[in-house]
Amino acid sequence: MRHVLLRAPPGAILAGRILNRFSRDMDIMDSTLPNSLIQFVGCVATYISILIVIAIATVWFAIALVPLTFVYFVIQRCACRAHAGPESHTLLARGCLKLSPL
Repeated sequence: MRHVLLRAPPGAILAGRILNRFSRDMDIMDSTLPNSLIQFVGCVATYISILIVIAIATVWFAIALVPLTFVYFVIQRCACRAHAGPESHTLLARGCLKLSPL
């Protein structure tokens, strides 16, 4: 984004939008991202612990876990492709314009 801003003509840049976008990014990096990362690591550790305990108690579950994990990742990949269309980019751009002070 910085590269695009530096190459833009001076009349095309609105200071309020730029300031809002950079300050919002910094707020996300400073406050939201560390908490999300801590929660993610905790959830992954809990998930792996649960799978290990169940696999030790039930051997058949450990055997079925490999194909179930593969099917899960295939479904996730299809779902991500379905939601990452041009509509999501348009909604994100409109949200940024709405938050702009100017």
